[in-house]
Amino acid sequence: MKKLVTLLILIIVILAGCGTSESSSSGDKTVKIAITDSELYNTIIKHVQEKVEKEGVELDIVYMSDWNIFNQALANKEIDLNFYQTRQFLKNANEVNGWDLVPIAATYDNNRGYFSTKYKTLEELPDGATVTIPTDPVNNGHALYVLQEGGLIKLKEGVGFQGSQRDIIENKKNLNLVEVDFQMIPNMIEDSDLSFLSGYYIVQAGFTLDDALVLGGHHEEFIMILAAREDNKDDEIIQKVAEAFESEDTKKLMREKYPIEITWP
Repeated sequence: MKKLVTLLILIIVILAGCGTSESSSSGDKTVKIAITDSELYNTIIKHVQEKVEKEGVELDIVYMSDWNIFNQALANKEIDLNFYQTRQFLKNANEVNGWDLVPIAATYDNNRGYFSTKYKTLEELPDGATVTIPTDPVNNGHALYVLQEGGLIKLKEGVGFQGSQRDIIENKKNLNLVEVDFQMIPNMIEDSDLSFLSGYYIVQAGFTLDDALVLGGHHEEFIMILAAREDNKDDEIIQKVAEAFESEDTKKLMREKYPIEITWP
């Protein structure tokens, strides 16, 4: 009988322990978010972190460098959110991979354009000049679109931001378009006659907006967004993080600190 009582007590203790663990898990207010490690991203994430901490939400910040990993990790539920991409980049990733990732906060638009250490105007650009552009499809298409905005090439009608070099129907200066990893372009400025840069890369390469030979326009598709999954986008703590990203004080901070890199509508 004593053994039976002891066994029953042990079972009750185990079940109580399981109940406590489950309650703790359901009440967890930690959000795991992936960003790239740069001054600009750290500025916004630290500000957001301080804001949500006041509401009892803890941000677990994960730094990633490979652009191919961010959305894969989000889709695999290894993280809860990521902040590193434009609306168009996310749309393309969903289409290619069959993911169901969603933008839950819209922030700033990176300023972008073409810069050179060798020439001050487009008129000085020689025939056959080397132009460095990003290799990934989204930024590649945008770079070509901005090149068209500057009157240097003409793309097939209707391709918009999704064009490739195959869609160029006019290239009066016979520009040599070289595609490289976007993150490498700031380090290759001296090897190119003209380079496509955006956001922090402009400052990293030592330029200001006044140095741009071509300055791109701003488009809704290229607003930087906070991404979540369809299955967690409505969670209360996820929404608190989204609200912090879109808050007026976050906008004011970023506008004042990064006037060269970004435009926040």
